[in-house]
Amino acid sequence: MSLTLATQALRRTLTSSRSFPLVLLAAASVNACGSSSSNTPPGPSANLILNPGAEAGMGTDGTSVATSIPDWTTTGEANVVQYGSSSFPATTDPGPPDEGMNFFTGGPDDAVSTFTQDIDLSAYASDIAKGSETFTLSAYLGGYSDQDDDATLTVYFLDAANVVVVGAAGDGGEDAGEDGGEDGGEDAGIVLPAGVLGSASIGPVTSADRSSATGLLPVSATGTIPVGTMAIELQLVMIRYDGAYNDGYADDLSFTVAN
Repeated sequence: MSLTLATQALRRTLTSSRSFPLVLLAAASVNACGSSSSNTPPGPSANLILNPGAEAGMGTDGTSVATSIPDWTTTGEANVVQYGSSSFPATTDPGPPDEGMNFFTGGPDDAVSTFTQDIDLSAYASDIAKGSETFTLSAYLGGYSDQDDDATLTVYFLDAANVVVVGAAGDGGEDAGEDGGEDGGEDAGIVLPAGVLGSASIGPVTSADRSSATGLLPVSATGTIPVGTMAIELQLVMIRYDGAYNDGYADDLSFTVAN
């Protein structure tokens, strides 16, 4: 999947009868520039996301909310649930081959839940400045049965100011575009905040994608990191459309870089 951002979740949010926070999903228009030398090793890096599979900390059975989700800042009832809990995915359902004990989910009685994590990319600054550093964003995303609750994972590329995105993980996103921004937002009808150089998203995985089966499916996106990027912000957003529980599911999140 090339650097094409998933606007489907945004369109569904805006057209829903519920009043959901605005989640920024906008395209980064960046061209790669070849480089014959590099200060970082060739090939993909290790996964830069901390606690990418919700294995740090205790998972719940879904009837309560995890008191701590290490390395993530959360809003709403964002939760970590154990595989095999009643009415949740089991290890025999579609999902990652190394799913471990837990997965991320939206939580009880919650229309929108978010998980946010900031990652420093200054170690890759010289290659990013040459336009030679690429990224791969991947995850297993899904939901419950024929319900349309879903999850979307977005990476925001931040400049040297290391601006935190004002959006789903902030004040709801109502004023997220007031200060303007760099290129990339116009095609999607959204202006990125100043300091945000671009973004890329994966998901959602719909009930139709899952053939109305409970589980999680692999999704990924690749592209070139915008020149000037010094950090990224990850936002995992779960949206509820059906039922009382927010059954957006996610596991095995990954962000790697290469040149």
